[in-house]
Amino acid sequence: MCVPCAEGHYCTFGQERVCPPGTFSDVGASDCDDCPVGMFCQEGHRESCPEGTYSGLRASQCETCNPGHFCSNGSMSVCPDGSHSIVGSVTCEPCAGGHYCVNGVKGLCEAGTSAVVGSSSCSVCPLGTFSSNGYSVCLPCQTGTYASAEGSVECTKCSPGTYASSIGSVSCIQCPAGKYASTSGTTCYSCPKGTYSGKDFAQCTNCPSGTYAASTGSTSCANCPAGTYASTSGRSSCTQCPSGQSSPSRASGCTKCPHGKYSNGNTGYICTNCPPGKYASITGSTQCSNCPAGRYMYSTKWGSTSYSDCRPCSNGQYSDSGATRCYSSLCSPGHYCCGGIRRKCPYGEVATSSGSTSCKKCERKEGCGFLNCCCKWNGKGSSYDRRSCLDGGNTDRNTIGARC
Repeated sequence: MCVPCAEGHYCTFGQERVCPPGTFSDVGASDCDDCPVGMFCQEGHRESCPEGTYSGLRASQCETCNPGHFCSNGSMSVCPDGSHSIVGSVTCEPCAGGHYCVNGVKGLCEAGTSAVVGSSSCSVCPLGTFSSNGYSVCLPCQTGTYASAEGSVECTKCSPGTYASSIGSVSCIQCPAGKYASTSGTTCYSCPKGTYSGKDFAQCTNCPSGTYAASTGSTSCANCPAGTYASTSGRSSCTQCPSGQSSPSRASGCTKCPHGKYSNGNTGYICTNCPPGKYASITGSTQCSNCPAGRYMYSTKWGSTSYSDCRPCSNGQYSDSGATRCYSSLCSPGHYCCGGIRRKCPYGEVATSSGSTSCKKCERKEGCGFLNCCCKWNGKGSSYDRRSCLDGGNTDRNTIGARC
């Protein structure tokens, strides 16, 4: 008698045979069926593919799931965008930060771009930010740096004289005149005394010799005024010239006053012509010498260099020290003038008119004692002033006494 063909076999003409690989059969089959998708068939028996594997039609074994795919229930599917997988995966993983995933394939974001977790593309870094390869986010530029273009791979340090005080700067700011940028480029500081900076200056510059800057934050240097100097650069003040010397404006040193000039605190340490009645015969004079008494100098003579400019007064005239003229009207009665010098008549002698060059001895008058004489003393008034006169020499009428 015949019996049913066993499972996994097929029977024809009374003969039972095992189903070839990739096929299967149930009990009593006369032929074998193709192994369905998602299953594998060996020795006529079919089994489902394990998770992480797949199979096609008439498969005798399951294949490991390809990278970028996930396999479940024996079928393989591509990972959705923004995710990826490794070989033999049952599920897909979200794309890591700094990467992008398309069709299950993961790629690294290039420098200048970024991507958050689960991204299918990379975003270009905005202005003021940067990134290197594989950054999940673009980082803001730190203070003292900037990024002026999208997709920057690094930030640029502020150039000398400029600064960026906040993070994420797209440009640096020029320090205003009178200031300079710190080496870090994060802020501006006032130029120190003795230095200055103008617009677009990269750094503060020392004031050149002959100039100075007395305060911080100077935008220019001031010239040393006449009578002062600055011998080196970077000065915050000027030095006073010593007496007998002077300098022009913006000087780096002082020079001696020439002949005929002098300087001291009264002249502001500026060489000044000696006034009429005075002279300076040497260089570097701190004051002028007076023409001596009995001599004078023309009132138009400024800057005299020699004593020879002091002219002698005529007899009957006189002058004081430093005079610009000689006087006769002031050689008053009771005085005589010789060699330009006014002298008082000796006791017992008299000069009754102005401009006298000699004195007369007193006349003897009746009624006067032996040692007295009556005379118009110094020519004052018309009455006689009785005073003692020197004995001797009073007997001769109108005899000349002291004279030139």
